[in-house]
Amino acid sequence: MPSDLNWPLDPDEDYFQYTSHFVAALKARQNFEISVGAYPEKHPDTPSLDADIEALMKKCDAGADRAITQFFFDNKHYYDFLEACEKKGISKPIVPGILPINDFEKMMGFAKMCNTTVPYDIQKSFIESAPEDHTKIAEDIFKTQTQDLIDNGVSHFHLYTLNKSEMLENACKELGLA
Repeated sequence: MPSDLNWPLDPDEDYFQYTSHFVAALKARQNFEISVGAYPEKHPDTPSLDADIEALMKKCDAGADRAITQFFFDNKHYYDFLEACEKKGISKPIVPGILPINDFEKMMGFAKMCNTTVPYDIQKSFIESAPEDHTKIAEDIFKTQTQDLIDNGVSHFHLYTLNKSEMLENACKELGLA
């Protein structure tokens, strides 16, 4: 939430207070295929993961076709999130969002802003290596994370390329992804 706004926002007929209301309005207008956000480590503005899952359920009940997660680096967060969502009755696909690390410092700032944990071993691998090795390190992290997801039955991914896909092209080929 921008620092100059307070929740809940003042009522405004041209503004949707909740994503679930926006999804319902879009579905009422046209049968769009709609993907919504999900947060395996909880949205920074949400008081708890349970509250976040409740919001996701409302978005799905309103007609969302799938959810795409915020990026994460520890797949356990994703697997635990899937299990918690399943227990709450969410049956829509939840696609993992993967962020290849093209710029370690920028990624760390983004992770802090998004409430995303960056495991110590990932941080250490970048901090203790030469900048010319960072692309290879990032590619290895991406391949390891993605292969684990594939091995655990994940068939769809959302890649946050940030308009930098070069490293991913090679990594995806090595993983056998089209």
